Amino acid sequence: MITSYTCKAGKLLATAGLMTAEQLASATWIDLLAPTPTEEQHLESLLGIDLPTREEMSKIEDSRRLFARGDTLLLTLTILLQSDDEYPYAEEVTFVLTPQHLVSVRYVEPRALSVFAARSAANTTLCANAEDVLLSVLETLLEYLAIHVDTVSNDLDLLGHQVLAPDARSGRQSRLDYAALLRRLEHHQAVTAKSR
Repeated sequence: MITSYTCKAGKLLATAGLMTAEQLASATWIDLLAPTPTEEQHLESLLGIDLPTREEMSKIEDSRRLFARGDTLLLTLTILLQSDDEYPYAEEVTFVLTPQHLVSVRYVEPRALSVFAARSAANTTLCANAEDVLLSVLETLLEYLAIHVDTVSNDLDLLGHQVLAPDARSGRQSRLDYAALLRRLEHHQAVTAKSR
């Protein structure tokens, strides 16, 4: 699915579907969510650039996650998803920054991107150019990552107190459910590992 965003009065206005050359001229951010081959080819021909496939994104080496190709900057991030679920996972999202456009290529729906799009439609945001939009998107992604790290940190503190000083104030020993504590630790380890 292709969604293009145009900056009007400091807000990003969304339009879904295949784009015309005229729509491309006014678009600041073009978001490809699980694009079909037809959608990908259509956008590649309009932009004159090669966009990565899902397979290419997943195989990008760490040393190639940020690179320039002419006047185009490509950035591939591994983004944490479903951090509150029992089995969090991470997937790649690629941002392609050209002098006129930001193109995001993704096959997942990170909450941070949905929140950014909704905020940008409702509130004045920095969207005068593609670079401003990229910086704002990255800021929102980092905001969500910081929330996850803070949540893990707080719960690890609580786990430490439960294990090392259970019911210290009451002077009695309670029975701890170590299996549940280990499951929480495993979840936090998974979130932390996938946040890097």
